[in-house]
Parts: sequence; structure tokens; C-alpha cells
Amino acid sequence: MAQGVTRRKIIGYVWGQVAVYAIHRDPAIWPEPEAFLPERWVADPATGRAPADDLPPGAWLPFGDGNRVCVGMRFAKQEAHITLARLFQRCGTGHAVGDAKTTEDGSDEKGCCSLRRRA
Repeated sequence: MAQGVTRRKIIGYVWGQVAVYAIHRDPAIWPEPEAFLPERWVADPATGRAPADDLPPGAWLPFGDGNRVCVGMRFAKQEAHITLARLFQRCGTGHAVGDAKTTEDGSDEKGCCSLRRRA
């Protein structure tokens, strides 16, 4: 058990609250918690895993958890799906003529695509 933590038996009705703000800024879980680092969520092409995939359970609670989960969670996820579907309906994906990207060694970059509004 961590230093300074004691065990106590709780009898009766107890009200508790999870400090989500503190969890999301815990330096033991999140390196540089106050920094904007979107690469935390980007998967490594070699392994297919993102650094955030290895977080302990409950370390990321954008909508809360348990019985009192945010009522807007399902709505927000559905809106994200609809937005992506509409984006891909209106835009084509793929390489456009003259858009070939090359790296410093002169080879073509793989996996590059661009969104173009359909005519």
C-alpha cells in the first residue's frame, strides 16, 4: 500500500466522487499532462498500438463512468460517425495528379491520401 494510505472500514451510506480533473492531469499516468500532445492517440505503424492504448482502466474518462455516465456520450459518438460518413460522401479520397509526396531520400511516401471535394 502507498505511503500515507490507510485502510478503513466504512459502515453505512457513503457518498463519493471521482476527481476526473485530477486523474486526467496525473503525471504518473500522463507524461507532460498539461501539454497538448495529439501523438498520444496516434498508432505506431509498426505495432498498430498508440501510447494511450496502454493506459490503466479509468485513466481516460471523457464522459464519466458507471451508472451516471454522461447522457450525451452516445449522441456524441453517433455525431462523430455521421460527420465522418458525410465527409467521405462529399469528398473523394486518394492521390490527385501532381500530389505525389516524396521523402528526403527521394522515395514516395506510402499511405498518403488527400480529401478532395467532389465536383
